[in-house]
Amino acid sequence: MRSFLSSLFKTLLPISLATVILSTVFLFSPVLVYGANLSLSPASGSYEVGTVLTVAIKVSSPNQAVNAVSGVVSYPTDAIELISLSKNQSIISLWVQEPSFSNTEGTINFEGIVLNPGFSGSSGQILNANFKVKSEGNPVITFVDGSVLANDGEGSEILSGKGKAQFSIVAMSTEDPQLSIEGDFPRIDNVETNQDQLPTPTSASVPVISSEVYPENGWSNQTSGSFNFNFSSDVTALRLLLDDRPNSIPTVVYEPPISSRNIDDLAEGVSYLHVQYRDANGWGDILHYKIQIDTKAPESFSIKEVVPGTFLFVAKDEASAVTRYEIQINDGETYDYTDNGDDLYRAPDLPAGTHIMSVKAFDAAGNYITISKQFVV
Repeated sequence: MRSFLSSLFKTLLPISLATVILSTVFLFSPVLVYGANLSLSPASGSYEVGTVLTVAIKVSSPNQAVNAVSGVVSYPTDAIELISLSKNQSIISLWVQEPSFSNTEGTINFEGIVLNPGFSGSSGQILNANFKVKSEGNPVITFVDGSVLANDGEGSEILSGKGKAQFSIVAMSTEDPQLSIEGDFPRIDNVETNQDQLPTPTSASVPVISSEVYPENGWSNQTSGSFNFNFSSDVTALRLLLDDRPNSIPTVVYEPPISSRNIDDLAEGVSYLHVQYRDANGWGDILHYKIQIDTKAPESFSIKEVVPGTFLFVAKDEASAVTRYEIQINDGETYDYTDNGDDLYRAPDLPAGTHIMSVKAFDAAGNYITISKQFVV
């Protein structure tokens, strides 16, 4: 794949991959005509242990179009742990090096190309890094390496600055207001005392939840659905809470325990259903069931034939990201296609002539957008 991308860059871009590598010689040039900056957003803030901290990696170059960006970001693994990287809404068209991270070394690596006419502006999204906050402290996230190359035909190095971010991590508050379950999940009088709400595991079994509408850690395009609770005969009570925090303690008690519940009018985005069982020995472990909802189709989708028979798919979905495509060429059968990470689709062998390709881009929740592309063999 690397050799294919190399030849592709030489054909399509105003600079070749070889020129990108060679141009790093100019890193030590004393004169820069234009200036670009790599930054982290937000650059500061206070977060609680157990929450998720999302940091955007961005490039700013208001005066010169950018053709290539690369970098290495360092973070302290004792305080925060990286759980995922998101390329959603990235300005990068082709990834020379697929974004990667290591919680052992505490680093993020990325390297990508922006096709013509390049990017210019004050806040170009490269990646989103989602961290789990582990312990109290003041972690600092920094760029330890970086490069920004201009779309000037020579691959001139224009990086003039690299930002950093520092955060304040505090213990999780037990007094912050939480979103209670309204309507279908009313608050009732037999809520336990604050002391009993402390998560002290006993022999009570860990809750088991199932839902046909909301797969755990998956996405759904429905805002109403049921949850089923599976428990043994020794469970005497169940308590629930629905909010937008990943580690809350449930407070609404059902005694005797209920086996299912329907929730209506769930909000877009991510929320959590917190469930805990009680037996003769007390309350057991808490299960934090993640609910992800996206009801909107992908925001944009374009197809560009980069070389004969090879097409660049650029689809963006703000919430759940595009995960697969359905393709039909002419009047042929529709088939599924899953991108391997390079955003490039290679059409099968076709007879000479004009063909029409119809493509549906699906996000993880099942929403889709459709476009057609005419091409000639």
